[in-house]
Amino acid sequence: VKNGTGIAQNLGFTPSQVNTLFQSIADKVEQMVSLGVSPVLLVSPQIRRHVRRFVESIFPNLFVIAYSELLTDTELKSVGVIRYPDAG
Repeated sequence: VKNGTGIAQNLGFTPSQVNTLFQSIADKVEQMVSLGVSPVLLVSPQIRRHVRRFVESIFPNLFVIAYSELLTDTELKSVGVIRYPDAG
């Protein structure tokens, strides 16, 4: 993932961690699509912008939203958790 200066920004992940993370996201996106729902990644407000930039070139149709952007009556169904990838 590149920023405006052309410097790769992988959020501190190694290439192996990036691959693991993207595979995990791809699995969950596939699950959501098979359920007939729009894929959404729910994150904390502090990291939303960074995560969006990180995933947008690989997952352009993935909505990345922060908990604080949800309305109180929003119904959610979790299909899983994306965890910080182990070093490797």
